Amino acid sequence: MDQPQQKQNLRRATTTAYSKVKDTIIAHMRTVYTMAKEQMANRKIEPLLDMQILNGCQALSNLQDNSRFHYSHHESLDEFYQSIMTVIERKILNDVKSCPFKIYAKQLDEATDVSNLSTLMLYIRFVNNDGNVESHFLSVRELADCTAGEIYKTVSTLLDEKDLDQSNLICLATDGASVMTGHKTGVTTRFKDKNPYL
Repeated sequence: MDQPQQKQNLRRATTTAYSKVKDTIIAHMRTVYTMAKEQMANRKIEPLLDMQILNGCQALSNLQDNSRFHYSHHESLDEFYQSIMTVIERKILNDVKSCPFKIYAKQLDEATDVSNLSTLMLYIRFVNNDGNVESHFLSVRELADCTAGEIYKTVSTLLDEKDLDQSNLICLATDGASVMTGHKTGVTTRFKDKNPYL
């Protein structure tokens, strides 16, 4: 069998295999998404899927029938969460980049958890194509320390990673801590040095 024919056969086999489990994957993703929104424990996935199958959800019955589909174990949920997160984040960033005014605002807050790990939480706000203001959680990042330089570097790196132009950042909302608002070296001062219209 020649190479093009093998590729065509492989493509056909892949399409057939995917179509058999497509509805199962969609139903499973909806279940995982609901669990995340409702803040349900990962270990609840198996009884939740079993209940849906008992209630007649045909799509999820493939979980019992298909030996190749092993996503009913609670440890597999991280893959689903990661996929869902990627899709949601991509939509938010596309909305930000396509908004008519090309401007956005960030809200920052740093916190230290019980294990003394410092983290920075970031939210984004923008005017969408319908003229409505949207606010979304964007990221949480670990901080090496809570200095203005480290926070500025972390936020700048995040903006670059997400391909968000810093010159379009028009507002930065923070608490009143001097590390954030200090007029010489605070985080807001550092961003204003790059964007005087902030």
